[in-house]
Amino acid sequence: MVRAISCELPALQRSGHNAEWARLTGDSHAAQLAPHRKAGQQPGGINAATRELGIDRTEEQRAVKIDGLTPEAKQAARETGLERNQRALLQAAKAAQ
Repeated sequence: MVRAISCELPALQRSGHNAEWARLTGDSHAAQLAPHRKAGQQPGGINAATRELGIDRTEEQRAVKIDGLTPEAKQAARETGLERNQRALLQAAKAAQ
């Protein structure tokens, strides 16, 4: 019998990866679309990331918010065991605004 192993990343780490993907795809799309963009139009980092990662836009927006926590706040989340608690991380991000 083969057992499946769950390898889900903690919310803090997953958010960092997803936010980085949005930055990378945003930079890539901005470079490709720069000559064709209308004035004031923003590159689609979050939109592109949601398509490429197959996740909901709200999930990607949350990832970007969590990734915006200071390094000290991220370290405190790891030390207190809150790195897996997305709700607590979002509350911390909201309080930091």
